[in-house]
Amino acid sequence: RFCKVDVLLPGIMNLPYLNEGEINELEGLPVVPVLVLLLQKLQGWDDHLKCVEFHKHRKHTVDVEDIKDLLGRVGEMPVRLFRPWSERGLLGEQFVTASKARVKAFCARFPETTHLWAGLGFEVA
Repeated sequence: RFCKVDVLLPGIMNLPYLNEGEINELEGLPVVPVLVLLLQKLQGWDDHLKCVEFHKHRKHTVDVEDIKDLLGRVGEMPVRLFRPWSERGLLGEQFVTASKARVKAFCARFPETTHLWAGLGFEVA
């Protein structure tokens, strides 16, 4: 499987501003907190799913695989890399509210992921 790296700036696509203590390091590389990444992927899925431009709309299938993969890996991550919902304070209230709705929509389409989202503390129905 190929990996694409995006370098994004805070404020774009609802990305939060992170201070040094909020950024994790993995093998010497700075990485965004897992919850932030997961919810950004979920936002991308929702945006792509609703997009009328075919080349953007078709990306939602890749987003689904990425989200499922991330959800499956969260349980394997050390607590220092993933703290369920502890990063919520980094995210704006509007983004958190939208994310909750997106989680429910994702679970409705992919019920096999419901237990994983619920395990992270999300309402799924």
